[in-house]
Amino acid sequence: MEKTEFNNFLENGYIKKENIFDDNSIDSVFNQVNKSRKLDHSLFFSKKEYFFRKDLDIYLKNKIPWVYGNYVNLKKKYFPTPKQPEAFRRSNNLANNLDLDFIEKNKSFVDMCHTILGDNYTTILKKIVISASEHWMPDFVIDELKNDQIKGLKDFVRPKYRDVTYFNGIAFHQDYIDHHGTDFRYITGYIYLNDVDITMSPLYLILKSHKFLATKFPHNLKYDKLNEEFSYYNDQFDKCLEKLKYLTLTGKKGSAYFWTPYTLHGTPQQFGNIPRISLRYLIKSNSKDPKLPINMIYDEFKNKGFSSKINQTYKNEASNFNNFSLTNITQNKIKESSKA
Repeated sequence: MEKTEFNNFLENGYIKKENIFDDNSIDSVFNQVNKSRKLDHSLFFSKKEYFFRKDLDIYLKNKIPWVYGNYVNLKKKYFPTPKQPEAFRRSNNLANNLDLDFIEKNKSFVDMCHTILGDNYTTILKKIVISASEHWMPDFVIDELKNDQIKGLKDFVRPKYRDVTYFNGIAFHQDYIDHHGTDFRYITGYIYLNDVDITMSPLYLILKSHKFLATKFPHNLKYDKLNEEFSYYNDQFDKCLEKLKYLTLTGKKGSAYFWTPYTLHGTPQQFGNIPRISLRYLIKSNSKDPKLPINMIYDEFKNKGFSSKINQTYKNEASNFNNFSLTNITQNKIKESSKA
């Protein structure tokens, strides 16, 4: 791994890789995903089906709790919800059926993992992620999610199609939210399987946000449109820690991005019909070597008084501090580019 990448990971909390994966192999995975299902309204329950299931859950939980308990156990048995770590090994997961050796045995990829995480690292998750267009989504789904900051679609998607993850936008968050209360040392990786432009729910990443380690969701951020930066307010100190720039991660197929579990990132809602199809990795270090970059980040900023481990990642009350939405920022970018 190049020294500039090493330093960028420590300083800005991410690594970008381009042109390291074989284009034909990327296309093959993309085509297999596309052929596995129609990306349209057929993915979803009908309104009648969805609310029947939802109302049944509520009725059983409130009126016949012992039946509800058995019902939940049956759902877990036949429609299991993946749990990390290593969920992909035992859950209904399309990524299990794909030949991904061209990524996982790629020299540049392996060298990066060794450099950041040490020789003894473990892939704890790999999953296909699809940004869903509102053009496919039934109106009732859009209505149900209108006030949600994490617009995950799993509950609305028919079980046979839940072998990939679907989103329609997600607010800035840390991946540590999935492992709160632990001291996992890992990186997240996203590999784009098709060309991604500003209309296709690209990832946004806030530079240097990893330096303050764990904070609660929703995160206290204030957007300065003029300077295109965020003021990041940390719950631990109740003050603005720094004004931070961000990146919009558009790129060609095969573009790959890797970041720390504390790097703030999110996506706007999908515009248009062409979805972003990506492969997401979580890769865990099993080494406590203090010279490894992943451990240097934890140890340096923990020694400055920031917490690397919190037991509750959600705030008790929804934050009304944020003065922006990623969707609005993206809409403004699209309008500005159309004028240019």
